[in-house]
Parts: sequence; structure tokens; C-alpha cells
Amino acid sequence: TEKEIDEIKPTHVLMAAGITGRPNIDWCEDNKPATIRTNVIGTLNIADICNEKGIHCTIYATGCIFKYDDAHPLGSGIGFTEDAEPNFAESFYSQTKG
Repeated sequence: TEKEIDEIKPTHVLMAAGITGRPNIDWCEDNKPATIRTNVIGTLNIADICNEKGIHCTIYATGCIFKYDDAHPLGSGIGFTEDAEPNFAESFYSQTKG
């Protein structure tokens, strides 16, 4: 939060926070308000605070935003790039992270 950022005075913030639910991301389907508060609003709050204070903020999300397809077959070792558009929108969690 802003208080911690003011106390620590970082030059960079690596934002990895988010909620996946327990036991898995299916929890997010039944808990959409909590998922939005953490994965969307929480992330935007940190980004906004960093922007206001001139602090570099890198936001990175975990899985469930990509799925194997014809261009990225399972087991091929062909990965996705930073510029790749998310192609997995089959869960609410994915929509909050992509």
C-alpha cells in the first residue's frame, strides 16, 4: 500500500500479487467480487501509486492466460512471447489476469 511504499521508498516494484483461489482457480468463478478486488482493483491501485510517485512498476501474472494451439502444440517447446495476445478466456480468473 501507499504507506509501505512511502516507508520503504523503492525504485522499482515487481507486482506479482493476485488471488487464484483454493483449491484451484475454479474458486474464482464463485467468488467474482473477491477476485476482482484483488486481481484487478488491487493491481490498479499499486500501479497508480507507483505512477504517482514516479516508481517503475512491473506487473506480471501467472498461468491460465494461454492455452496450447496449432502454433504452440503441447510438448513442442514453442512458447509465447510478451507481445502474444492471451488466448485463454475460458475462466473468470483468466479474464482478470489477461
